[in-house]
Amino acid sequence: ARSRGPVVVGSEPMHVEAGRMAEAFAFMCLSSRLPGFSLDNWRSPTRHHFYPQANNNHLLDDALGYDMEYLDREGRLCPSGPAHCLLEVKACTRGADGSLEFFLSANELDVVT
Repeated sequence: ARSRGPVVVGSEPMHVEAGRMAEAFAFMCLSSRLPGFSLDNWRSPTRHHFYPQANNNHLLDDALGYDMEYLDREGRLCPSGPAHCLLEVKACTRGADGSLEFFLSANELDVVT
């Protein structure tokens, strides 16, 4: 029989671990493709999970409504020209009924609208 409770990996619910892994993957992809993209662009506290010795971990803030930010001077993310890009990384997990789910906070929605 299928469990009705949350799936747990270690001591964390599956969606928390999926979100962490998605942020790490996004960071690796962006830092290898965008000029000047570094740990300083990763603004969520998840960065501390992977890089506990990084500088300025005390400045990380989950209340920003985004995970990473980038000043796109060359139009790599925004072809229309230079832009200050706020990036919110999302990961999907499967619900008990097989549906794909992700969480969007009211704050995250406010930042993008």
